[in-house]
Amino acid sequence: MESDDINIKECLVEIERQLNWGPGEAWTTNDFKALSEKIHAATGTNLSVATLKRLWGTIDYQSKPTATTLNALAQYLGHENWKAYQYASSLPKEDIQKKHASAPAKKKCPIGIIVSLLIILPLGAWLLFYISTENHEETKPMPDSSLFSFSSKQAVSEGVPNSVIFDYDASSASATDTVFIQQSWDERLRQQVPYDKKVHTSIYYYPGYFQAKLVINDSIVKQHPVYITSMGWLPLVEQEKVPVYFKVEEAIKDDGALSLPLEKLTSNNIHLQPETPWTSYFYVRPFDRVKSDNLVFETEIRNDFREGAGICQHTEIHLLLAGGALIVPLAIKGCISDLAMYDVDGKVEDPTPLGVDFSGWVKVRYEVKDMTGRLFINDELAYDSLNLHFGPVEVVGLKFRFQGTGSVNYVKLWGKDEELVFEENF
Repeated sequence: MESDDINIKECLVEIERQLNWGPGEAWTTNDFKALSEKIHAATGTNLSVATLKRLWGTIDYQSKPTATTLNALAQYLGHENWKAYQYASSLPKEDIQKKHASAPAKKKCPIGIIVSLLIILPLGAWLLFYISTENHEETKPMPDSSLFSFSSKQAVSEGVPNSVIFDYDASSASATDTVFIQQSWDERLRQQVPYDKKVHTSIYYYPGYFQAKLVINDSIVKQHPVYITSMGWLPLVEQEKVPVYFKVEEAIKDDGALSLPLEKLTSNNIHLQPETPWTSYFYVRPFDRVKSDNLVFETEIRNDFREGAGICQHTEIHLLLAGGALIVPLAIKGCISDLAMYDVDGKVEDPTPLGVDFSGWVKVRYEVKDMTGRLFINDELAYDSLNLHFGPVEVVGLKFRFQGTGSVNYVKLWGKDEELVFEENF
């Protein structure tokens, strides 16, 4: 084995030891997502889930990791770059101990504690909160939120991309404070702004319902919703920053289904391997008289791609809420370990019902009555008595996600008292 390969293996083992999640070959996709977020928070480098899976060997790929990937791994472990990690790894242990003993004592960094917060379920939303376990005398006090103001307006009334102009007053902060505006719950969408300015603009590339936040140091002092509608159905292919948008006419087939053909992706230079992208269909607008406590949602879908990294045919159905979502994840039966349903009581243990055969249409029906949910897949009861007691929340949109691409045959949405509020047959 080459020395580089040995260093990489040792680096991965060191990360496993630090995380204390067990061996990486047993990690789920959600574990790799969490690690991706940790690396980004620590280094500013975004390593995709597929890249991390290739490193740990859960996806077969023979190419060497890039310098950017190796540097990010080294920086996550506290080294300046990959060369610094290699040098440190080559030192005898006694030399490393002497080096640390002779170096001036460093103050320990705050320990990152992952708090799993179920915001709106069955969406399990994982947020990272960083708290300090020592050196509390150096922790800055919580700012007084009443001293700050935060509002926004959109450049266009609907549709994406959409620039949002934020008006903020953070003048009560000091020059030593750090001020951020964050687009949503995702800390990766956080931008630093001057404390003594008043206006900041951000571009939203996806429709949806977001909670924008004004953050002082690590404290949220103000937040308000930013609701960006989609002007009807919007097909797109998700990318790192800017998605590839398509006209709805390009995705409606003659047989009456919403389906973005593979040739549309390839003709736009969208590569399906080695990482299979996600195709999404958004329909974001208010659904009057439909709330999360009493509704019925029904659809038929099919994942149309099953090659290479898209072998599992991962698929998601999102009922977007004002502040969260109800999500139904699906995949072929051999890949159910990557899936999970949640309710207020936590993760539903058995993912078996979420494994389906996408060779034909898959019917999904989600019923909620008095905050108790039932999920049917192909008219079979998959989950009963899902605890959704988080209060009545407005339904503000729909989203279908397909790894590769997929089709939606029809959509129906009923509100309270079984009133049909929305129907789409394409």
